Amino acid sequence: RPKEFIKKASTYFYLVGMFFCLSLSLYCKEIIEMIATKNEFWESWVVVPIMGYSFILNGMGIFFDWGLVMTKNGFRISLNVIIGAVLNIGLNFLLIPTLGILGAAYSTLISILIMNAIRIYYSAKFYGLHFDMGRLLHITYTGIGLYAISQFIGNSNSIVIDLGLKILFLLSFILVISFTGFFTPKEKKGFQEAWENIRSIGLRQTYLKVMT
Repeated sequence: RPKEFIKKASTYFYLVGMFFCLSLSLYCKEIIEMIATKNEFWESWVVVPIMGYSFILNGMGIFFDWGLVMTKNGFRISLNVIIGAVLNIGLNFLLIPTLGILGAAYSTLISILIMNAIRIYYSAKFYGLHFDMGRLLHITYTGIGLYAISQFIGNSNSIVIDLGLKILFLLSFILVISFTGFFTPKEKKGFQEAWENIRSIGLRQTYLKVMT
């Protein structure tokens, strides 16, 4: 039971996180241009998608660590943090001279990816906790794929057109996830029942207002 709960919770956390990460990534350029007082800061938008995704992966680390937490394997948890920190610093020295601010962003992303890989391995080894990697990859391909496509067709000379296209990309994320077999029949049934309950509550409240 706890393993199944953690598995599903991590999948839904990643799904919601990827949606918000995609939203931020699509609109970060416009947001920065609105709030930044100097034009030289506008180019900083390029690191937002990388750092946003890094934060989502860092949040996933809480779930991936659970197997080590349950087996009270604090030593490996601490060792993994040290490995991530050392790796991040080393990559900064390697990448920042050539890539600048992007180098720092990629260093963070790579170190978190490696830390999570270690967490997944040890959670499976010591606690038998296996995550739904197929669905996690499904989310990853959808989110990153749509963002990559947006960089080719979502940057016209019209801000109105760009904003409209980006809304379509967000809707596309929901549609692709919904109609490519991501949700199980049991989950679909649960969503349908939840929606019917919400509708019945709304209708009941409307009826009471009319009658009173």
